[in-house]
Amino acid sequence: MKEQALIEQVENYLLDSDTNFVKNSVRYVGVRENHVISNEKPKDYYFLNYDAVADENNQYSTQSYFVLIDKISKKISYILGPQSLEKIEDTE
Repeated sequence: MKEQALIEQVENYLLDSDTNFVKNSVRYVGVRENHVISNEKPKDYYFLNYDAVADENNQYSTQSYFVLIDKISKKISYILGPQSLEKIEDTE
């Protein structure tokens, strides 16, 4: 999958889920092979990151988040935050 398509997929997900993120902050990081997360079997994931606003009254209060996209299914699987791990359930 092309990097720009992955970035657009993440941006669309964030917009659809009403996530308060910094526009144009979604970036492609790379691929993690055989990555184990949350006691699941090793998988290959595309890694992307974005910045989210923690406090709307303070423009400098951003936090970085990582998005893991399953390389085979091309679906967003996890969002890792500074103090959180969110598994994205398949809604199809």
